[in-house]
Amino acid sequence: MGEVAYDLLTLPDASTRLLRQEGAALEFVHVESSNFGIKPAENRITSPFNMATVEATGHCEKVGMSDLLAGAAERLSGQPMRLTACNYILYDLDSFIGLHTDKPGCEVNVLVLLAGGPSAAEVRPFRRGESVRDLLSLSRRGNGLVDGTTLIPLTGPGSAIAFRATGVPHQRRPPPHPLMLLSICYGPESANGD
Repeated sequence: MGEVAYDLLTLPDASTRLLRQEGAALEFVHVESSNFGIKPAENRITSPFNMATVEATGHCEKVGMSDLLAGAAERLSGQPMRLTACNYILYDLDSFIGLHTDKPGCEVNVLVLLAGGPSAAEVRPFRRGESVRDLLSLSRRGNGLVDGTTLIPLTGPGSAIAFRATGVPHQRRPPPHPLMLLSICYGPESANGD
């Protein structure tokens, strides 16, 4: 199995509290899809999902531009990065997101656990000689979810993982308890014409 480069991070309690309060005050929208797809030019796979989400507001941008998170994104990518998106995500006992890679502009994703019990990020790197079509086939067999993943623990509110989201397929199975997460995306500064 391929190596996964990632950083485990812990947000300050005050930042976690502000983000949790911000997320709790927003109106989430349920999103669901049963579609599978690939974009071979981007080496990208999409799979079914079922969750609730909402775009973040002010606090996410402040936290996302902090040295802690923006620095992790730049270390992982090896280049200057800019914050491109912040989204709160709610997972209940039936929620999941199938195996996928993120779209360009989210080369690095920082996934922060804000509320709920311990959880894990679930990654499944490409294996030697494996194509995006091979992963799509595996994903279809498991209705979007595959076995043989690596679990990276998120131990409690404020724990986070930064990883290369366009290059490392990842998924989330239905959790044993409701979760609130924050997904912060970073893309290369050069993609913004800088």
